[in-house]
Amino acid sequence: MIARVWLGVTFVLTASQVWAVDFHRVAETGITGGLAVVVGTDDPSSIDPLLRCPSFVIQYVDTHQPRLDRIARFLREKHLYGRATVARFDGTRLPYVDNLVNLLVVESGSVSLRDEEILRVLAPRGVAWIGDRKLVKAVPAGTGEWTHHMFDATGIGSGNDSTLRRPRSMQWQSRPEYSRSHENMSSVSAVVSAGGRIFSIVDEGPAASIYLPSDWQLVARDAYSGVLLWKRSISSWHARLFPLKSGPLQLPRRLVTDGDHVYTTLDFDGPIHQLDAATGETKAVFTETDHAEEILHVDGKIIAVVHTESAGAPYLGRLPSGFPTSLFAEQSVNLAGDRAVVVVDARSGRTLWKTSPGPFIPLTVAADHR
Repeated sequence: MIARVWLGVTFVLTASQVWAVDFHRVAETGITGGLAVVVGTDDPSSIDPLLRCPSFVIQYVDTHQPRLDRIARFLREKHLYGRATVARFDGTRLPYVDNLVNLLVVESGSVSLRDEEILRVLAPRGVAWIGDRKLVKAVPAGTGEWTHHMFDATGIGSGNDSTLRRPRSMQWQSRPEYSRSHENMSSVSAVVSAGGRIFSIVDEGPAASIYLPSDWQLVARDAYSGVLLWKRSISSWHARLFPLKSGPLQLPRRLVTDGDHVYTTLDFDGPIHQLDAATGETKAVFTETDHAEEILHVDGKIIAVVHTESAGAPYLGRLPSGFPTSLFAEQSVNLAGDRAVVVVDARSGRTLWKTSPGPFIPLTVAADHR
């Protein structure tokens, strides 16, 4: 976590250096990754603390070209240029689109930026330190969150965000740029968003051929800057050769967030894991949700549809000719057998109740706050 990075390093800085703020206070902002911008400093090594945290992308901006050259030389000597870069600006308008920067640090007296300009580039929940002064950008009223495949646990499929406007530019772009196949299952199984982060289940296997092995990952990015925050490997997932592009109906319902946590299965036939949304660290594993196929979260409770035997069955669909079938020994949804609904307290992990096993129609479970 970022707090360990800040607090685990001893700093000896002069008053003129960029980090003229209390690092305990920076750590307490809760910003664990994203785009960090440093405006003006005489010491290139002052950005080293941020470089120790892999979930930050850093850019140093200044009006003075010799200082930029010195920073760039320092980064190249340390083999750090890439995650950290430099850019020159006019001292008035920062070179970023609106709502992009998560952490902005301005050396006191280096430039004179108006608060309106700082708030323009800050992402909601973003923090700026101008010398010893702290500035926080609030989340705009009416901002919605898409916590389930169909918006929320009700499955209504319609959001409540009132801040949306016609797009005027691209905010950010990330890999993979292309899915692995036009004829087989989608390379993105699920996407949800809350708390300024986007979570997705993505196949990062080689795009050269769908016949090459999959590499399924749970990926967390900052929703405003697109910076990669963390990844968790998924040990097994649905057969990639499934012939329908959208994939089985249940897969998008295996990923849920409440903003503070992410709930998913890290194995096609495994139990539900509760992960820290900021770091990806496993906080709990709900063992009574083995063979989970669908997940809902409402009022601090996890509602899971679980297969009573196995969520997976051998994939028996179309295979390429001329290849050993052992190369494609993957799993598909087990259509046979019974299911049960299990309700778990997300805080304690205690199972509250469950139904008797029986026949079940996919996508029929929904929940409101009653």
